[in-house]
Amino acid sequence: MRHLTWHDLTRNWSRALDTLRARFPNLDAERLRRQPPDRARLVAHLAERHDLTRREARRELDDWLFAQTLRGGAPAGL
Repeated sequence: MRHLTWHDLTRNWSRALDTLRARFPNLDAERLRRQPPDRARLVAHLAERHDLTRREARRELDDWLFAQTLRGGAPAGL
């Protein structure tokens, strides 16, 4: 089983963003929709919008990526 990577996630960013919003409902989709942020910026955004430390946000994002891998490698359409 291949682990979902950051590259996989950003390849079809608009679809990935929709899936991310299901897990992280406080994301500012309009702010992020134009183009995928780099991983550090997304972690900072998650931390800010979900009242997490950056370490917690990074862990949550990693857990989400792993869960997507278990569901079949990528959110639908990625």
